[in-house]
Amino acid sequence: MTVQAIVPSDHARERMRQRGIRPEDLVVLFEHGAWFRQSNGEVVYFDRSGKQRLRQMGLERLAWLYAILSPEGETVITVGWRRGNKMHLH
Repeated sequence: MTVQAIVPSDHARERMRQRGIRPEDLVVLFEHGAWFRQSNGEVVYFDRSGKQRLRQMGLERLAWLYAILSPEGETVITVGWRRGNKMHLH
């Protein structure tokens, strides 16, 4: 599946608007982030090596960005900014 095939849900679009996350930020996340499969979907975030790549690209501001996708990986359910080791899902 390509990054362009991943579509944000209405809820994810609203969270992006509220949290100042641009569509191009998600492209960077999907291309350079770590993908972690859970029973209820997939989580994409920047691990240590991802954060290092962000620094090289001058995009450190995205270091705490994450997204949760549907189990099929085709729909973004929600997005947000991590705080410490926790992902805030409200």
